[in-house]
Amino acid sequence: MGQGNCKEFGAAREGPGALKEYLENEIRGLRSIESVAQLRAALDEHLCEADRIAINGDFGAFLLTAWRQIAEDEIWGWFDDDLELYGAWGFELDEVVVPVTVWHGCDDLIVPLAHSQWLAKKLPNADFRPLPGVGHISLAAGGYGAVLDALIAPRD
Repeated sequence: MGQGNCKEFGAAREGPGALKEYLENEIRGLRSIESVAQLRAALDEHLCEADRIAINGDFGAFLLTAWRQIAEDEIWGWFDDDLELYGAWGFELDEVVVPVTVWHGCDDLIVPLAHSQWLAKKLPNADFRPLPGVGHISLAAGGYGAVLDALIAPRD
């Protein structure tokens, strides 16, 4: 996991005050990003090779637009998401009895593979599907085809 994520999640673990301060500093940096190249440079420690390739062309432009929107909307959605990592979800994972597929890009540097493996082990009816050569962003940029194919495939 990239150092930025470690710092962010450490701030979330410390509590709302520390997280707010951390995210406000991050938002200031986001506001200065004006090009896909700058976005790629800002995210570089979190990008595997497949992700670097994915942040090109139309998907890179989409991500730049999304990051600009995040910067305009301030920190609060991001803040809530981070705090939920350490809060109660209102259910225990072993209570989820419906079939769940956990997909994970094996080269993901944003969410470690071990996190998805742990999640799949905690869910009683999970099917863990690692995707070799895929990262966090490259899964979103082009890896959903395999996910969608699996969702519509007939089940035994």
